[in-house]
Amino acid sequence: MIYAGNFKTGDILDDYADFRVVECVFCKCQYIHDFEHCALFYDPNDLEQEFSTLFGEDEVKHYPLPCRKCKREDWDFIDIDYDERENVLKGEWRWAV
Repeated sequence: MIYAGNFKTGDILDDYADFRVVECVFCKCQYIHDFEHCALFYDPNDLEQEFSTLFGEDEVKHYPLPCRKCKREDWDFIDIDYDERENVLKGEWRWAV
């Protein structure tokens, strides 16, 4: 469970936030994604570094920053699988869970 009180979406935190730990499909670098507001929190030490993950049907998916670990610009993310959950507690985002 992610403690939503540790995050802000815009100026306020609302009841609709849906935070999940996700990982890069290439290197498994972890991030926090607010699925409700389509915002990816990029840096565990700087929550101001977040960006929208919402793209229109005619837009090519391209995030404004490369993956922190593998530096790929064409990266994407997925939910972590159940076996990876223990690694969250050992990783950079442990303060959030």
